[in-house]
Amino acid sequence: MGTMAIPDQTGHTAIEWRTDDHESCQRAEHVFAELLDQRLVPFARQPSSDDFSLTRAFDPQIDEIMWVRPLQGG
Repeated sequence: MGTMAIPDQTGHTAIEWRTDDHESCQRAEHVFAELLDQRLVPFARQPSSDDFSLTRAFDPQIDEIMWVRPLQGG
């Protein structure tokens, strides 16, 4: 099962999907695309790894995706 952690006013919202559930994968992929459009930045943790790396595409095999707000300079 994969999980996305999305920052919001409550702290974060979690979206989950299962690789054997096509509907949950489609829902998660749709949310992923919406968040990219909102300019949030996704970092993914691959199976059997503790490291996160920047990703730009939804992959249902990913264990965890953490979204962060982009840094703003000034």
